[in-house]
Amino acid sequence: MWCLCYLDGGLSNLKLNDSNRELRKGLRTEEEIMSSWNKTLKNPFVSICCITYNHGEFIEDALNSFLMQETEFPFEIIIHDDASTDNTQSIIRQYEEKYPSIIKTIFQQENRYSKGISVAKYYIPHLRGIYVAHCEGDDYWTDRFKLKKQIEFLEDNPDYIACYHNVRVVDEYKQKLHGKMDNYPYKSDHTITFKDIEQVVLPGQTASVLYRNHWLIESRENIDLFLNCKVNGDVKLAVMLGVKGKIFFMSDVMADHRRVIGEGDSWTAKNYGKNLSQYYYEAVLNINDFIYKAYGIKLKNDKKRRQVVVGAIYYSLKSRNRQDWRIARTLIGQEKGERTRLFFHFILHTLKWPYRKIQQRCKRVWQ
Repeated sequence: MWCLCYLDGGLSNLKLNDSNRELRKGLRTEEEIMSSWNKTLKNPFVSICCITYNHGEFIEDALNSFLMQETEFPFEIIIHDDASTDNTQSIIRQYEEKYPSIIKTIFQQENRYSKGISVAKYYIPHLRGIYVAHCEGDDYWTDRFKLKKQIEFLEDNPDYIACYHNVRVVDEYKQKLHGKMDNYPYKSDHTITFKDIEQVVLPGQTASVLYRNHWLIESRENIDLFLNCKVNGDVKLAVMLGVKGKIFFMSDVMADHRRVIGEGDSWTAKNYGKNLSQYYYEAVLNINDFIYKAYGIKLKNDKKRRQVVVGAIYYSLKSRNRQDWRIARTLIGQEKGERTRLFFHFILHTLKWPYRKIQQRCKRVWQ
């Protein structure tokens, strides 16, 4: 596996700006990248979608990792910037000038996300590829054959709709995170079925996904339902894909996901440490509503809802905060008719708690 030296002890010990400068020196020209492409393919085979907002410190890592991809098929890079107030747009424009046939940009004058508008509304119409890959502006890929590997799998397995893979969770300085901070633990090769995705699970981190471009044939009504569904984009996309086919998870580690907690504009940074039980509960209901209206399928995920409610109860007991207890009481009230099952779920969860704690400590020792 060929990869950029993002590992501990390599470029991660340099200052970010110096690291980006060194990486840019080794980049191929647009002509060199396109020289290996199949000339019979007139349109991009893969659309790489990158959304950014105030990613000035990190965006070069993402762009460099896209441009290092070695493929025999053409790809395009669609970048949507949601009115960044730092130097993100300036950096993107520099790359666009050097790679005008590969990089296409969408620059907003006003931030859309803060107005409750899904930015997918603006980039979906521009995705021309047979396949789509995602990577946000503060993450980056680490394997120059990432696209090639995932495309080969999906081309050989037409009953699969998408492919995810392992990622390394790092901080803003590319240092690997451990324990609770590593929220994407290593997994071996496996298939995710509709039964799995029905529980509103995220198969993998956004920077790892590549899927068949169903947007090309999706109805306008279904796209609008997707855009209006008030759930994080990565989650609702995963469930939407799971409804359409099987999803494969590759054991290869081919991307780094930055988890910036102390500051930043990411969803994780803004919500770290908050009680999100109400949000998660409503997300399940919203996903159910979206999938039923779009595809006529009723998702059976009562167990998932009960897990969220039990989690809210534990959170309130731990924090001893009135607001947290109000949230727990509200969610319990919404589970009318399910309180007996909820009670047994709570008891079962409590009995398993010591076992899980031992498991977690063992994992930390071995990491």
